[in-house]
Amino acid sequence: MDDLHGEQLSEQLRALEERLARDYSDVPPRTVHRCVEQEAGRFSGARVLSFIPVLVERAVRPKLERGFVGT
Repeated sequence: MDDLHGEQLSEQLRALEERLARDYSDVPPRTVHRCVEQEAGRFSGARVLSFIPVLVERAVRPKLERGFVGT
């Protein structure tokens, strides 16, 4: 059984979003938020939650480095 619960996942994603916003201060915070939400949404319904923050971070950082502006 996965030991990470939905509430803990939300906390970790919020912390990730704050960290990314600091690391990419030239990107508007709402863009960082949108990127994190979009990527996390790919994992909705996942049975194992433990790795979602890491997978989201690995997908979002390159987008922010390229100056990605999500729609």
